[in-house]
Amino acid sequence: MDPVSFAASVTALVGVTTKTIQSLIDVKNAPKERQALSREAADLLQVLIRLSNQVDEPREFGSWKEGLKLLATEHGAFDQLRQALEKLTEKLTPRKGIKEVVHSLVWTLDKKECEETLKKIERVKTRISLALQDEI
Repeated sequence: MDPVSFAASVTALVGVTTKTIQSLIDVKNAPKERQALSREAADLLQVLIRLSNQVDEPREFGSWKEGLKLLATEHGAFDQLRQALEKLTEKLTPRKGIKEVVHSLVWTLDKKECEETLKKIERVKTRISLALQDEI
């Protein structure tokens, strides 16, 4: 994967992560899972920004090991995480009309969904962090 495509993948993840964080902040009366998701998403955003800054340095991109580049392949970890965050954001996004009022008052995720999303975030975040440390 070339640096430009990789940078585009990272930028897309930064965007969806930011949108997810905002959706999590907007939810009212959410259980502790919301806090855990918000924390993990914020941590992920920091790692992605660090990664994005590294990608801006082409000389460093060439020296990275293939493990990091594999994250951005089609159906790879970045794709899976992006899809999970988009699904989460969609579930948290207010609806129109009366559904908006009801939706804003109800936490729409079950514990299993939260745990699965948390695991995906943590898995990708760890792999990126290790790659940034050049340990993959």
